[in-house]
Amino acid sequence: MGRGIRYTMYNLGDIFVDKLESMWNSTKISTKGIRLTHNIRKLRSIKEEQERKLSGRVLELRESYPELEIFKDDELSKLFSEIDAINRELDSYIEERDEILYPTGRSVCSQCA
Repeated sequence: MGRGIRYTMYNLGDIFVDKLESMWNSTKISTKGIRLTHNIRKLRSIKEEQERKLSGRVLELRESYPELEIFKDDELSKLFSEIDAINRELDSYIEERDEILYPTGRSVCSQCA
């Protein structure tokens, strides 16, 4: 019993630093998850805005030039490209966030085993 208390008192600084480091790592992961969620919401908002512009432009073209082949329009092609880029970035953020929130190969009680 004396050895346990003496050992604990002797190594109290190391124990404190280990706990602090563990907490810091959890905080970093949590902060990264929050940032990714913010970026996902922001990109979804931008995507919705681009989709509104796209649909507005398609309606303009339909009214003005019903015979025009719509995919030859430069502005429309640019909007399609922007939406594709946003979708790729959004997918990468979602994948990164899911890797943080739902890591594979780790159970909730991985330290118990």
